[in-house]
Amino acid sequence: MTTPKDTYHPLVDDFYKTLDESTPAPKPKNPVMEGYQSALGGKNILLVDDNTNFREFMEYMLETVGCNVIPKTDGKQALDYMLSEDSKKINAIVTDNNMPNMEGIDFLSNMIRDKYGGLENYIRSPMFTILHSGNEIDDCQFETAFGKPNAQVPNLVTLMKPYSNDTLYKTLADGINSKMY
Repeated sequence: MTTPKDTYHPLVDDFYKTLDESTPAPKPKNPVMEGYQSALGGKNILLVDDNTNFREFMEYMLETVGCNVIPKTDGKQALDYMLSEDSKKINAIVTDNNMPNMEGIDFLSNMIRDKYGGLENYIRSPMFTILHSGNEIDDCQFETAFGKPNAQVPNLVTLMKPYSNDTLYKTLADGINSKMY
């Protein structure tokens, strides 16, 4: 009598190979994730959020597609970092809006003024930013901070929480790659 292992069948043979400790199981291929890994792998992301659980989850999600994540807990820490020499390696910023010490919109407004010398220089820079919030950020708030409505700042996108992982990855990949020269 033959056993399944004694009979050759490509699927069964491959299955038994994965049971062998010396042969690791092949990871299933996900073309969508591979596309995001290709677009975002090696990119340096400044992640700013005061909620520890959400920040750690976002850090994990970004690292899943190969991003290098620099986490900060509020806008003040993020601004200090962005005004330092270390910030030269940052490709994008993902920041919450509602935080203690300094809100995200204030962090971005101060960074654009102090680092870039104004909004027009920021718009021409390779930096891409996602400002996310559980509350809607209206055009009045945006115009007060930046002097223009949201739609007129192409490299600063607002997202309402909750949003899907796919939305985050696609927004980052599109934004970073559109800003590369």
